[in-house]
Amino acid sequence: MIHYPEKRAKVLNTGKGNKNTTARVISLAVVLILFASAGFYFYKVNELKSYSLATLKIDGLYCPSCPPRVKAAIESVPGVIKADVDLSTNSALVYFDSKRTDPQQFVTAIAKAGTGGYTGEVLIVKERAEG
Repeated sequence: MIHYPEKRAKVLNTGKGNKNTTARVISLAVVLILFASAGFYFYKVNELKSYSLATLKIDGLYCPSCPPRVKAAIESVPGVIKADVDLSTNSALVYFDSKRTDPQQFVTAIAKAGTGGYTGEVLIVKERAEG
């Protein structure tokens, strides 16, 4: 009787470099990553149900690398949920928890951002209990 160990391993899916097992592991990892990111998204959405919104005028934004630098500085303030900085209008919208921070802290963070030269001014603050 002739034995074919390669065929047996292929039929039983026990051979080295089994592509089916690798594909299953990769598929499982992708699904887990999607579920984790969806959970994080819904956590952030729930966080936005109760927030305040501040509009700031920012001077010193001259190049495309300025807004990300200022955004990072604003978002480093505890209590900030999200910040959007726009180069074309020299402004920022900041979603924040008014129980944890106040808009003057954003102005301070903007002044400390980068190499300096950025100044911020709070224009409007809208308080919201439910969003």
